[in-house]
Amino acid sequence: SNCKDTAIVSVGIHTRVEITASISAATCSNGISLNNGQITLSNFGGFDKYDLNAGSSYTGTATFSLGAANIPTNGIVTSNLANPTNTLAYTIRLFDNQGCIKDTTLILNPVDCVPKVLGIAKSIVSVNTNTADGTYDVTYNVTLKNTDTAPLNNVSLTENLANTFPFPTAFTVSAGPTVVSLNSSLLANTGFDGLTQTNLIVSAQSTIVPNKTDSVRFTVTVTDTITGCSTTATINVPTDGSIPSVTATSSGSITCAVNTVTLIAVNTTTNPGYTWTGPASFTANAQTVTVTSPGTYTVIVEDLSSNCKDTAIVSVGIHTRVEITASISAATCSNGIS
Repeated sequence: SNCKDTAIVSVGIHTRVEITASISAATCSNGISLNNGQITLSNFGGFDKYDLNAGSSYTGTATFSLGAANIPTNGIVTSNLANPTNTLAYTIRLFDNQGCIKDTTLILNPVDCVPKVLGIAKSIVSVNTNTADGTYDVTYNVTLKNTDTAPLNNVSLTENLANTFPFPTAFTVSAGPTVVSLNSSLLANTGFDGLTQTNLIVSAQSTIVPNKTDSVRFTVTVTDTITGCSTTATINVPTDGSIPSVTATSSGSITCAVNTVTLIAVNTTTNPGYTWTGPASFTANAQTVTVTSPGTYTVIVEDLSSNCKDTAIVSVGIHTRVEITASISAATCSNGIS
């Protein structure tokens, strides 16, 4: 009869592992690393497996059926990575139940657990002589600055005036302390006397937000008990501009057309020194560097005059493969005709 019929069948393809891996650095507590860095997997199936080793390439011998470990249901394959001194690489080999494997290298960056230092300065604003009784009024100004990117809570500021005016000199706090900066989150301690109460502010209720400068002012009346002379002095605390503040920026991502990325450390220091670290044992000491590897880069800027430091982190992405997919379908028939 020469009649015809047609059937279509599709053949799928599975040639790559879809599992993704990520790494997170250790956290700190009271200036000490908790050594709780972890590697986490996502987008995995119930039968997928992994093997992990330190280093920038896979050196293990595991296979899907021998040596590889099952991926935990929460995806966390390790949660006790120590905080490294320098950048450290880990490579994880991923196996899926279709026989595919995938190697991923992860970069663990060191975390600075050293508590942030609060910039502080003290100055005399004025000294006035009281001719009636021969005393002196000294007005002091104390300035604080938070150069970190996070708020500083429970800030404590003390002043023991017995060190400034030792016996037999007599003194009394005649004015203040008063917070003189605008929009401040510091609370002055109205009971401050410089002797039995040396806290200028109430620590439990005092916070300094990032990049905020706050000032506290108070006046001391001083009497020289030997000569009967007295004096007053005011102290003004300038901001320590040598404390660095750094931001790291990237010119973009590594692509098929652009295989290098420029990183720049923008900072507020007039006498800076730079230390860059990154993937593949990358190191540099310039403000602007060119890199060819994706990953996380860390720059430490040190003021060479004050030895104060600040750290910034920047990530370089990568896009080096075309994600477009193609498919084909056969022609259909109608009344025996294609």
